[in-house]
Amino acid sequence: MDATVFVDEMKIWTERRKALLAELELAEQETIETVSPEPGLLTPDLGRVYREKVEQPTAAFEDNALKAQAFDRLRALIEAVVLTPESDDLAIELRGELVSMLSLCAGA
Repeated sequence: MDATVFVDEMKIWTERRKALLAELELAEQETIETVSPEPGLLTPDLGRVYREKVEQPTAAFEDNALKAQAFDRLRALIEAVVLTPESDDLAIELRGELVSMLSLCAGA
């Protein structure tokens, strides 16, 4: 085989490889942008999310102008409150994002 033919083929192969890698990277980025995480999966920055969702409303409760917004944010973290009679007591079950965050913190 002539060396120039080999070099030319290697150049063609290298260019094709670069094009395929670029296509792969683009497809990967598009997938990341369009695919939402499965429900229930934790985000890597859960601590930051929790702080933002809890600290801001907590501070807002002190400001009369922001109280309504603070209550709305807190309500968004609680999907439901279920009250169930048990003997002479009443069991309270919270459902929603807040429960997931608190459970994770309790297990840590």
